[in-house]
Amino acid sequence: MDAGAFVQENRRWLLGAAFGGLAWLIASTVIDSIYDPSRVATSPRQLGALANAYDQNALQQAREDQQALAAQRAQLEGELAFVVDDRFRVPRSDVDQYVFQVGGELKQAILAEANRRNVQVEANAIQWAAPNGLEEFRATLFGLDMLQAVQERLFAAHDASVGADPDALGLSAIQQLRIEEQRRQRSMRSAPKAGEVDLRELLDQQRVQLQFQADAVTATRFLEACRRTNRTLVVDSWQVVAPVRPGEPCTVKASVTAIAFRPQQNEERGE
Repeated sequence: MDAGAFVQENRRWLLGAAFGGLAWLIASTVIDSIYDPSRVATSPRQLGALANAYDQNALQQAREDQQALAAQRAQLEGELAFVVDDRFRVPRSDVDQYVFQVGGELKQAILAEANRRNVQVEANAIQWAAPNGLEEFRATLFGLDMLQAVQERLFAAHDASVGADPDALGLSAIQQLRIEEQRRQRSMRSAPKAGEVDLRELLDQQRVQLQFQADAVTATRFLEACRRTNRTLVVDSWQVVAPVRPGEPCTVKASVTAIAFRPQQNEERGE
């Protein structure tokens, strides 16, 4: 058999062998360049330089990972957290008088806004327990800030509905705005098990119960407004009671919780 016939009959095999040989040659060159014994560090100075370079790379990677985690934490806190306004933080002195003053001003503001929109609300529908001790003063101010946020979003939902349709019913009545007592909240929280993180050391929580009457559009607008960056109200429960007759408002019974993250110790020290 001549060479030409052999090539024609075994062309595919020859091509495969040629590509295989080429791949082996390239791989050998790369491996030799990587594992060349002459390039391996043997002296203490070379070994020290390699260790230092590794340490610097590991440190830089750790810093990048820390920055990424910090960014993710900030994003998560922004989506879940309720940052308490400065007005509702515990003052350095006369705490009891301050809570009484701020609570009274907020209640009057809610009544005035409701009256301006012809929304029915009684003064005794806006409730919170009398605080006792610094922890309860702080929790009450936290709850008052929540009441502020709830009433703002309720009235904003009403204004948006009526603005879009002058014949809309909007918000017709606020039947309850109540800060849940801290004693009841503490009794509902179970102590952490061994090895679990105690969330009470990382965040503060407050809950508000509310009940109002409005048309479905206004109720939906308020529900959508509960989520807001750094001022989120987490909806724990949401019950809508349909009206008895067409044209009447539905009744919404809801419970919302706010979460305030405590600063970490190194952040408190300014590190």
